[in-house]
Amino acid sequence: MAEESEQAIRESAHESPRLLGYARVSTDDQHLRLQIDALTKQGIPTASIFMDKVSGAKTERPGLAKCLATLQSGDVLVVWRLDRLGRSMRHLITLIQERTKAGLAAARARGRNGGRPKIDASDAKVVMAKKLHADKSLEIDDICK
Repeated sequence: MAEESEQAIRESAHESPRLLGYARVSTDDQHLRLQIDALTKQGIPTASIFMDKVSGAKTERPGLAKCLATLQSGDVLVVWRLDRLGRSMRHLITLIQERTKAGLAAARARGRNGGRPKIDASDAKVVMAKKLHADKSLEIDDICK
């Protein structure tokens, strides 16, 4: 991808969600045109499409690496077919796990905390629920009311 294309992607970072595309062919005699056409029909600017001409079995795919480094929270990555993104189901799962961890880390860095809020054991409702639960004559449904 040209340097000005990378700059255009960075400058549009405030517009969310951004659409980015990834296209890959395995051999030199295959062409990216079909995938690029399909991605642009989905509204992805050509400058936002990352490409590789390398076998999916290769671990180093510079286009995919740049694409993943460019992705930000809220962005949408579109591929022509799922097999263009991952070498195998295990590789796709690993990729999703890595992106999820990166997203959670970025959210924590911005001060967002995930999970349920902490419950104060001394809260009046908690104390009452525990007392009612100790009464074996009450059903859980009755306590919840």
